[in-house]
Amino acid sequence: MIITGTRATDLSPAVYTNSQLINSGIETRLIVAEGMSHCYIIRPQFQESKDAYRAITAFFQEKLAGR
Repeated sequence: MIITGTRATDLSPAVYTNSQLINSGIETRLIVAEGMSHCYIIRPQFQESKDAYRAITAFFQEKLAGR
């Protein structure tokens, strides 16, 4: 799972890394929040952060259920 924003300096590397993981056959999830900068998820008051938290929780619930 890779999380970034459209205004983050790591957007391009995040997209590239996600593509490389896909090309390697690794399941990945890329979350890109519109208008957000790097580390936006540390601000829980943002709706985008809440959306990312839900996605993170769902990802781990899905993966841990398959154990």
